Amino acid sequence: MRNPNGEPQIEQVKYDLSRLSPEVNAKDFFESLKALQIPCPWGDLAKGEGIPNEFPDMPELNQIPHIPLGLVIGAGRPIEDAYRSVASAAKFGKIVYSDIYDPRMGPENYIRLDLNDPKTIDLFGFKVHALMSIGVFTYDGAGVNFRSQQAELEAAQKLTDMLMSGGIVANDNLSAFTRRFEKILEEQFGFQIVRDTHSVILQKPF
Repeated sequence: MRNPNGEPQIEQVKYDLSRLSPEVNAKDFFESLKALQIPCPWGDLAKGEGIPNEFPDMPELNQIPHIPLGLVIGAGRPIEDAYRSVASAAKFGKIVYSDIYDPRMGPENYIRLDLNDPKTIDLFGFKVHALMSIGVFTYDGAGVNFRSQQAELEAAQKLTDMLMSGGIVANDNLSAFTRRFEKILEEQFGFQIVRDTHSVILQKPF
């Protein structure tokens, strides 16, 4: 159930608390997510809207000034700080972590997220400004192994639904050199590629 502003009403929503790290205070966690349900503080990133133009000749070095709420999708690596470079942001607010293999690897702000189980591909009805991953969508056996093309498409749909309008997906597929999942987001859901270097940033339409 949602209030008139479209936000989940914490006291009236039944959450699957087994998806949370045991160390998390559920009430405080949900309240912190609620407080960050604000629009993306940027515009069309491909046009540089909302990004300081510090390096006009090298736009790939420009950074998003601030990401209020981000979700990290992990693949069995202790990589708390690595995602900050993937998303190219100068400042992060709250980061929530998940891991597709080992639910015990995550830090305190951890939720269980199974990319082959659509019921778990959400943040309890809240939306994020950025989804970040390293080594997840590699299609080489080291990252997620989708059980079918349908599961792959459902995961892309659910991840898209988790993002704010104008939100970003920032993926580093390491040495796999694949853009399969990114192409699904681009061709099926209208995402636009903002950066395509060692890692990819795509933006969801407003």
